[in-house]
Amino acid sequence: MSNHEKHFFNLHLVCHNVVVMKELKKKIETVIAERLAEYGFKKKREGRIVRIVNKNVMDSIMCGYSHPSKGWLGYNFIIGTLYKNIDDILVEFDKHFNNSPFSYWKECKFMAGKNIGYLTPEYKFIQWNFSKEEDEEIFNSRIDEIIACIKTYAFPYYEKMSVDSCFIEELDTDAFWAIGYELIPMYYHAIGEDEYALKHMEESIKRFERRLTSEELEDYYSRYYGHWDELIPNDYRNLHCALKFVEQFKAFWRISQKHQNNEHLLFQLKKMPYYNLA
Repeated sequence: MSNHEKHFFNLHLVCHNVVVMKELKKKIETVIAERLAEYGFKKKREGRIVRIVNKNVMDSIMCGYSHPSKGWLGYNFIIGTLYKNIDDILVEFDKHFNNSPFSYWKECKFMAGKNIGYLTPEYKFIQWNFSKEEDEEIFNSRIDEIIACIKTYAFPYYEKMSVDSCFIEELDTDAFWAIGYELIPMYYHAIGEDEYALKHMEESIKRFERRLTSEELEDYYSRYYGHWDELIPNDYRNLHCALKFVEQFKAFWRISQKHQNNEHLLFQLKKMPYYNLA
């Protein structure tokens, strides 16, 4: 066989393996969705199995894959929950400040969630390995393990996250702080509790400031604060993003019909440290 022929033969094998693995992924997700259908779940799109709890809450299974070795496919998943009232505010916010508004609800992407393994007593990342060469009995036994794991550990988590106070408490933990500092004020805004949103934003800034030394804080506020579109050193990035969000959200409040005549809220905004309301 010539080198040219070897190249095309190897290319054919690679393409064939990609197709086989894609079919295996589809099979895994389809079977899991079918097994969970009696609990209200269905496959919404590739990599997403969801159920609508009510008009405001969606539970999501976000599928992930790895390739631990040749011929094997590692299946893992994140279970999580999202709230439509928060998403509605986020989409409206993004219309003003981002060119491409993102919708968690439309994308069926969790706001708070974790790999199923971190809900088990072992508290570690878990995945199940499937082979394209395995027979149906072995395949189904692994699916049985996955379904049992979901029923045992995911269902109680879903139930807990369907209570909005528990959901917000989860977003406020260190694990979700990277998005919680934005989503939590949006939640309070959605339910008309803007005083709490204001308080949480102030606490978020203090929380990020505590991660820096006094010298670093002085350096940041003297050199970088307000320069929202410039590249910022990584050490200051979290604080910078949080401050930028506060400025944007204040502007979002100002243009919100709901609060155009809320003089008390605007007075409170003006009292916020570090920021001037134009």
